[in-house]
Amino acid sequence: MLHKIRQIMHRQRLTACTAAAVVALVAYAASCSNIDCPLNNKVELACGFYNSETNGSTTIGDTITITAAGTDSILFNYGYNISSLDLPMSYMREVDTFVVKIMGLEASSVDTIFVSHTNEPHFESVDCGMSMFHKIKGVEWTSNGNAAGLSRIDSVAVANPKVNYDETENIKIYFTLP
Repeated sequence: MLHKIRQIMHRQRLTACTAAAVVALVAYAASCSNIDCPLNNKVELACGFYNSETNGSTTIGDTITITAAGTDSILFNYGYNISSLDLPMSYMREVDTFVVKIMGLEASSVDTIFVSHTNEPHFESVDCGMSMFHKIKGVEWTSNGNAAGLSRIDSVAVANPKVNYDETENIKIYFTLP
């Protein structure tokens, strides 16, 4: 008789363990919902560097630092031998002013790029949160790089006015190379 009681208790334990495992599996599966948030959710201005004489892509051999005008924010620091970079854009202002400092071994120059844009709130879902997309309305620039032997900005052109998750180039910066 004792043996039969043990067998019944063992079966009940197995049933309880099986039920607990099924409940845990269902809870785990329910917690893994399919969230369609983009993996690359950075919204940045993609800038490519070009030679103003050949119009071909180029690498700038001088050191470049980019700051936001009117702030102490360094957006890109001491880039060397680069052909492109990404810059954040303001959510609040409609014109971003980027101060581009180009430094060589013996001289430096400062140019400025003004990017006017609209801000477009973008909402994927509650799980993803909100992003701010931008649409470039125009670009202007200064060419102050007069120091001998330094690269300087010759011109800036809009390649793709839509600044969003897509990593396509938004502006082309043409440099006069030494």
